[in-house]
Amino acid sequence: MPKKILFIPAKYFIPAALAVTAGISVYIYFSAFYVSYSKTHEARVENPVKVKRGTSGIPEITAKTPEDAYLALGYLHAKDRFNLMEYFRAVAGARSEKLAGEESRMIDRLSNAAGFSRKSQELAKLIHEPYLSYLASYAEGINLYRERSGNR
Repeated sequence: MPKKILFIPAKYFIPAALAVTAGISVYIYFSAFYVSYSKTHEARVENPVKVKRGTSGIPEITAKTPEDAYLALGYLHAKDRFNLMEYFRAVAGARSEKLAGEESRMIDRLSNAAGFSRKSQELAKLIHEPYLSYLASYAEGINLYRERSGNR
Protein backbone atom coordinates (compact mmCIF):
# COMPACT_ATOMS: atom_id res chain seq x y z
CA MET A 1 0.00 0.00 0.00
CA PRO A 2 1.54 3.35 -1.02
CA LYS A 3 2.07 6.05 1.61
CA LYS A 4 -0.17 9.06 1.48
CA ILE A 5 1.53 12.40 1.11
CA LEU A 6 0.13 15.20 3.20
CA PHE A 7 -0.83 18.04 0.91
CA ILE A 8 -1.22 21.53 2.38
CA PRO A 9 -2.95 23.99 0.09
CA ALA A 10 -0.89 27.07 -0.78
CA LYS A 11 -3.52 29.37 0.69
CA TYR A 12 -2.68 27.91 4.15
CA PHE A 13 1.03 27.25 3.72
CA ILE A 14 2.14 30.75 2.72
CA PRO A 15 0.45 32.60 5.64
CA ALA A 16 1.74 29.97 8.09
CA ALA A 17 5.29 30.30 6.74
CA LEU A 18 5.08 34.10 6.94
CA ALA A 19 3.80 33.94 10.52
CA VAL A 20 6.63 31.61 11.58
CA THR A 21 9.21 33.80 9.81
CA ALA A 22 7.80 36.94 11.43
CA GLY A 23 7.81 35.30 14.85
CA ILE A 24 11.43 34.20 14.51
CA SER A 25 12.43 37.67 13.25
CA VAL A 26 10.75 39.41 16.18
CA TYR A 27 12.39 37.03 18.65
CA ILE A 28 15.85 37.55 17.13
CA TYR A 29 15.40 41.33 17.01
CA PHE A 30 14.39 41.68 20.66
CA SER A 31 16.85 39.13 22.01
CA ALA A 32 19.74 40.73 20.12
CA PHE A 33 19.02 44.24 21.37
CA TYR A 34 17.93 43.49 24.91
CA VAL A 35 20.63 44.51 27.32
CA SER A 36 20.42 43.44 30.92
CA TYR A 37 22.78 44.64 33.62
CA SER A 38 21.41 43.34 36.86
CA LYS A 39 24.72 42.88 38.64
CA THR A 40 25.52 44.87 41.74
CA HIS A 41 28.91 46.56 41.81
CA GLU A 42 30.59 48.34 44.63
CA ALA A 43 32.00 51.70 43.67
CA ARG A 44 33.50 54.77 45.25
CA VAL A 45 30.24 56.64 45.70
CA GLU A 46 28.88 58.53 48.67
CA ASN A 47 25.38 57.05 48.40
CA PRO A 48 23.87 54.08 46.56
CA VAL A 49 23.41 54.62 42.82
CA LYS A 50 20.74 52.79 40.88
CA VAL A 51 21.25 52.09 37.18
CA LYS A 52 18.35 50.72 35.22
CA ARG A 53 18.55 49.86 31.53
CA GLY A 54 15.51 49.49 29.34
CA THR A 55 15.12 47.08 26.47
CA SER A 56 16.97 49.51 24.19
CA GLY A 57 19.97 49.53 26.55
CA ILE A 58 19.73 53.21 27.45
CA PRO A 59 20.69 53.69 31.09
CA GLU A 60 18.63 55.58 33.63
CA ILE A 61 20.80 56.68 36.53
CA THR A 62 19.31 57.57 39.91
CA ALA A 63 21.74 59.11 42.39
CA LYS A 64 21.56 61.48 45.34
CA THR A 65 24.53 63.62 44.29
CA PRO A 66 25.68 64.79 40.85
CA GLU A 67 29.16 63.42 41.55
CA ASP A 68 27.74 59.92 42.10
CA ALA A 69 25.67 60.20 38.91
CA TYR A 70 28.68 61.32 36.87
CA LEU A 71 30.81 58.49 38.26
CA ALA A 72 28.14 56.01 37.17
CA LEU A 73 27.86 57.71 33.78
CA GLY A 74 31.62 57.51 33.23
CA TYR A 75 31.60 53.85 34.21
CA LEU A 76 28.72 53.09 31.85
CA HIS A 77 30.25 55.02 28.95
CA ALA A 78 33.50 53.12 29.40
CA LYS A 79 31.67 49.81 29.67
CA ASP A 80 29.78 50.45 26.45
CA ARG A 81 32.37 52.39 24.44
CA PHE A 82 35.81 51.92 25.96
CA ASN A 83 37.67 51.16 22.72
CA LEU A 84 36.06 54.09 20.94
CA MET A 85 36.92 56.43 23.81
CA GLU A 86 40.54 55.26 23.77
CA TYR A 87 40.74 55.74 20.02
CA PHE A 88 39.42 59.31 20.15
CA ARG A 89 41.74 60.08 23.05
CA ALA A 90 44.65 58.83 20.97
CA VAL A 91 43.52 60.88 17.95
CA ALA A 92 43.20 64.05 20.04
CA GLY A 93 46.66 63.48 21.51
CA ALA A 94 48.19 62.65 18.10
CA ARG A 95 48.93 59.09 19.24
CA SER A 96 46.53 57.13 17.01
CA GLU A 97 49.43 55.42 15.22
CA LYS A 98 49.98 53.33 18.35
CA LEU A 99 46.44 51.97 18.09
CA ALA A 100 45.69 51.92 14.38
CA GLY A 101 49.12 51.54 12.79
CA GLU A 102 50.96 53.53 10.17
CA GLU A 103 47.78 54.21 8.20
CA SER A 104 46.73 56.71 10.86
CA ARG A 105 49.93 58.77 10.71
CA MET A 106 48.10 61.40 8.64
CA ILE A 107 45.43 61.69 11.36
CA ASP A 108 48.17 62.33 13.92
CA ARG A 109 49.63 65.07 11.73
CA LEU A 110 46.19 66.64 11.36
CA SER A 111 45.66 66.48 15.15
CA ASN A 112 48.98 68.22 15.73
CA ALA A 113 48.18 70.87 13.12
CA ALA A 114 44.74 71.50 14.63
CA GLY A 115 46.29 71.71 18.09
CA PHE A 116 43.72 69.47 19.80
CA SER A 117 46.02 68.73 22.75
CA ARG A 118 46.95 72.37 23.31
CA LYS A 119 43.35 73.58 22.95
CA SER A 120 42.07 70.97 25.41
CA GLN A 121 44.60 72.10 28.01
CA GLU A 122 43.52 75.72 27.52
CA LEU A 123 39.86 74.79 27.86
CA ALA A 124 40.53 72.71 30.97
CA LYS A 125 41.89 75.80 32.72
CA LEU A 126 38.56 77.57 32.15
CA ILE A 127 36.47 74.94 33.96
CA HIS A 128 35.44 75.85 37.50
CA GLU A 129 33.41 74.22 40.23
CA PRO A 130 31.02 72.45 40.30
CA TYR A 131 31.80 71.28 36.76
CA LEU A 132 35.38 70.44 37.64
CA SER A 133 34.25 67.94 40.26
CA TYR A 134 31.66 66.52 37.83
CA LEU A 135 34.37 65.88 35.25
CA ALA A 136 36.64 64.39 37.92
CA SER A 137 33.85 62.01 38.96
CA TYR A 138 33.18 61.09 35.33
CA ALA A 139 36.90 60.34 34.79
CA GLU A 140 36.93 58.33 38.02
CA GLY A 141 34.08 56.20 36.66
CA ILE A 142 36.05 55.55 33.47
CA ASN A 143 39.14 54.63 35.47
CA LEU A 144 37.08 52.38 37.73
CA TYR A 145 35.88 50.46 34.69
CA ARG A 146 39.44 50.31 33.36
CA GLU A 147 40.67 48.82 36.66
CA ARG A 148 37.92 46.23 36.86
CA SER A 149 38.07 45.15 33.24
CA GLY A 150 41.84 44.81 33.11
CA ASN A 151 42.21 47.40 30.31
CA ARG A 152 45.30 49.51 30.65
